[in-house]
Amino acid sequence: MFSYSKIDCYIECPRKYKHRYIDKIKEPENIYLEFGTNFHNSIKERKSSNPIVDKMVTTLYSNEEFKKYEKRIKEFELKVFYEFEGEEFISIFDAIGDDFILEFKSSKSEWTEEMFRKELQSSVYLNACNVTNPEIKKLV
Repeated sequence: MFSYSKIDCYIECPRKYKHRYIDKIKEPENIYLEFGTNFHNSIKERKSSNPIVDKMVTTLYSNEEFKKYEKRIKEFELKVFYEFEGEEFISIFDAIGDDFILEFKSSKSEWTEEMFRKELQSSVYLNACNVTNPEIKKLV
């Protein structure tokens, strides 16, 4: 089964892909991955025991752009399984509404629309929407 993470890993380094997904070699813990997981889990609860994550979640919920979507979110961490060109895929959306998907990103600088359009994850997720939920028109 393919996912954005697997595709991105292969593009980054085919040997890394082989070690991680074929040989199943366990990687050392990654502080950034752990932080991101904590942040995503905390969004649903609107709080975190980690003060930095808690501040980020509070900032998110006070963001005017996020407020436009907050009340319309139907589900967090939605797993979507689908077939594309004969292959099985999975996409995990951070949050989904009737006509949009929210994908949360953290970085030192604000993402531009051009950065977003070049991001592989955007393309994979939009493809998932086209196959499974054609009524979704916006990835935010």
